[in-house]
Parts: sequence; structure tokens; C-alpha cells
Amino acid sequence: MVCSQSRFRMGNSTFGVDPSPGNKKSLRVYVRGPRGRDTMQEFPESSTIDGSQYLCRGGGGMRPPVPPPVDRGQYQILHAAYGTDRRNVDVTNRLRHLANRNLTFRMGNSIFGVDPDPGRIKTLRIYAVGPGGRRRMFEYRESSTIEGSMFTGWRGGNWGRDPWNGRWDGNNYPR
Repeated sequence: MVCSQSRFRMGNSTFGVDPSPGNKKSLRVYVRGPRGRDTMQEFPESSTIDGSQYLCRGGGGMRPPVPPPVDRGQYQILHAAYGTDRRNVDVTNRLRHLANRNLTFRMGNSIFGVDPDPGRIKTLRIYAVGPGGRRRMFEYRESSTIEGSMFTGWRGGNWGRDPWNGRWDGNNYPR
């Protein structure tokens, strides 16, 4: 929508989903300015956005493509699971898809398209390996904002493709 080169009103109907019913939302647009400086613009729900102010990757053929953001992450994602200790699901592929489209998003049932344990508060667990092979589990409680800059290859999705032998508690990491 931002790359549409037209004006549009931002809201739930624009994206076809209400990620947080009853709460005001905002759209964050990460842009690179003419001098190569990365910035974030935030538009509150019901704002009118003028898409003609953006030069988008691959948009129009006459404009140079925007280079991908610099990857400064330290942790390589091995696997991602969403749920509770009783019931959880593998969301590695869905997380890869989300990361490819967004740098930041709010985590919950609607974003993953599943409620693995109705009535209970869920957690997103990202299992990763860091510098020197040190393993770490990152936990995000339902409704947390996920920002992936600490993970290598976040936007490129070049992670989490190895078979996962671990469990919800993080034991049995792949070697």
C-alpha cells in the first residue's frame, strides 16, 4: 500500500485484520532517506498516508532499488515455537514470512493464525545460537512487540531451516 503511489487511509480494513481489537494501532514504515540514513515513520490508525512520497524497491523501473538494511544481528535463529508448556506449535516458517515483511510486529494468536492453548497466555520462544556457539532462548509474552535486529539474516529469512530436535523447554538443542 505504501508503494502504491496514491493516498490511502490506514486502518484495520486496509490490512484485512485487527491485530489488537479495541486498541489504537499504528503503522511503522522503515525508510532510507536520500543520504542513506535509515529512519522509522509512524502513522496512527486513521491517518492518511501519501504513497507518492516513497520510492519503493522495484517500483516503476525508473528508480534505483533500495538496498536491503544492514544485518547487524548476533544470534542465528534455529527454531521458533508459540504456545504454552502444555500445547505449542512450530511457527518458524510463519516467523520467517513475517520477518521478511516487517522489522517489528506485535505477537499474538492473530499474527500466527492459531491459538494453540485457548484461554491461556501464550509465549513465543525463539531458540538461537550466538557468538562462539552459545545457545540462547528468547521469550516474548503474548502482545509483546517483536523487533528482529538482534537476529542475523532476520529480513532475509536465511535461518531456521535445520531440523529441530529440541523441546519447548529448550533442551535437546541440535548439535
